[in-house]
Amino acid sequence: MRIVRTRAAAPKSLKSDRGDGGGMVQVSTPEDIDRESRRVISSLYGGGVSDFRVNESFAVPEKGPREAWDVQVNFMLNGLKYTVDLEIQEKDCQVTNARLIDTMTPL
Repeated sequence: MRIVRTRAAAPKSLKSDRGDGGGMVQVSTPEDIDRESRRVISSLYGGGVSDFRVNESFAVPEKGPREAWDVQVNFMLNGLKYTVDLEIQEKDCQVTNARLIDTMTPL
C-alpha cells in the first residue's frame, strides 16, 4: 500500500478581497481604518450589512510606536444591531482579533 500525502489548499486570505493584487497595505488614517473595518465585517458577516459606522479607534499600544488599531464598529444585519471589536495590524492589515461585543434589537 502506498500513502500519498497532499497539501491542503491554504485558506483564502482576507487581503485578496481588496482587488489590489494582495500587496502590503498600511492602516494609518481614519479613512484606512474605515475601509479595512468595512472589508473585514463584510468578510465575516456577509453582504447584508447596513448602517456601518466606526464608533471608536485606539492605537495599540497607547504609548510608544503604534503597532495596531483597536476598532469598535456598529452595523445592522437582519434587523439586529451588532457591535464588534477588531484589532487590525497597522503594517499589513491583518486582523489579529475580532470579538462580538453586543447584539440587540433596536427600539
